[in-house]
Amino acid sequence: MKRVCFVTQGCRLNQSETASLENAFRYEGYDLVHHYQDADIAIINTCTVTENGDKDTKRLVNQLVNANSSIKIALIGCQSQVHKDALLNLKNVAWVIGNAEKMNTHHIIAQTDHLQDPVIRTKKMKRDAFVIERSSVDSHHTRANIKIQDGCDFYCSFCVIPFARGPARSRVYEDIIRECIDLGEAGHQEIVITGINVGTYDYEGKTILDVIEGISAIDTIQRIRISSIEPTTIPRELILMMNSNSKLCR
Repeated sequence: MKRVCFVTQGCRLNQSETASLENAFRYEGYDLVHHYQDADIAIINTCTVTENGDKDTKRLVNQLVNANSSIKIALIGCQSQVHKDALLNLKNVAWVIGNAEKMNTHHIIAQTDHLQDPVIRTKKMKRDAFVIERSSVDSHHTRANIKIQDGCDFYCSFCVIPFARGPARSRVYEDIIRECIDLGEAGHQEIVITGINVGTYDYEGKTILDVIEGISAIDTIQRIRISSIEPTTIPRELILMMNSNSKLCR
């Protein structure tokens, strides 16, 4: 049984995705370990938004290799999407997987672990609604992050997110509710709604207001928080909902 460890850099959205991937790897029969000295494979969920994100990844890879010279490293996420060539020069890097296929990392590694050359998967993201295979149940925390949205269409001059995360797209509404039910049954009483810009959520006419109402109807969920929302995307109805919905944190 292969032993896998995860390292998460950057935002709350990365944390949510890592939690889902951890459960996906468990389901595939991998043994998750907390220390990279004990791991056969290290998966680094990268960040390229902050000034030091790229440097931190290089430093972390060197640290992993110095501690465990035989470890194979998968670099996934934002930095992989925009800086794949630079990442391929780092020691022991066997996989560079961008955001389009990040949530399939468990399948990609299982199918390509025998290959000698690095595996590169950095295709462009499409504007398609999406589902997530495994819930982000996290036994180490009482609060759970739920991903409802990804990508951004704003293209601010200072921001790399549209290039790293692709166009704005929303998660299938029923899949969000399904995961929240799973999270509640696993003991998570508090949900944090997360994405790149959750205020732009739009799936078959449903908005973030519908998502909040749907989660609020789940008896096991007691508190709902919102993260990663731009002021220009906040509808007036959301302000009113904060006053009337006892589960929605202000």
